[in-house]
Amino acid sequence: MSDEQGDGQVGLDEQVYDPLFVILLVAQMFSLRPPVSSREWVQTFRSNVFSLLIRCISAKDEKIREASLGLLARVWKGVEVCALFGYSKAL
Repeated sequence: MSDEQGDGQVGLDEQVYDPLFVILLVAQMFSLRPPVSSREWVQTFRSNVFSLLIRCISAKDEKIREASLGLLARVWKGVEVCALFGYSKAL
């Protein structure tokens, strides 16, 4: 089903989520208690919130693009630290 409707109705994406709200919610989660173990990262990735952040990179609003890129960079760093901690723990 297309996001653009010919009769002036709002597309499905606009009915399901507000990208700014989700971005701010993820930012709040990372500021209060970011995932630290690999299990927590897997659970967070299963929520599919990161696919929304990736999709927000192509948003028309520059602030939404910047916020999603910043969060994705923070996610990358968190996963990297978790992976390095897991490898050193295994040794």
